[in-house]
Amino acid sequence: MIRMSKCTKFLFAFTGLAGIVLLTYALFVRTPATPINYGAVPHPPEEELELFLNDRMDYGLQFSALLVEKRIARASDIGQSDPRLAERAVLVADSLRARLQRKAKL
Repeated sequence: MIRMSKCTKFLFAFTGLAGIVLLTYALFVRTPATPINYGAVPHPPEEELELFLNDRMDYGLQFSALLVEKRIARASDIGQSDPRLAERAVLVADSLRARLQRKAKL
C-alpha cells in the first residue's frame, strides 16, 4: 500500500470534490434549459432555385413529396416577387412536378 501524508490525502479529496462541484455547476446551472434555436441561413433566390434543381432526394418518400410541394410553392413565390427570375422559377417548379409525377408512376 502506498503511504500518503495527510496533506496529499486532503489535496486528492479537495480536487475530487471541486471537480464534482464544477461539473454539476456546468451541467445544471450554466446550461440553458431550452435549446438555442438557430435560424436558417437565408439564401439568395438564384441560389435557392439552383438548390431545388440539384438535390439528390428520394421522391418516393412521403416526407420528400411534402418537401417538394413546399419547394414548388417557394419557386412560384420567387417567380412572382422577382420578374427576372420568373422564367427560371417556372422551369424549376415544372421540373419538380415532373420528378414527383415520374416517381409516383413507378
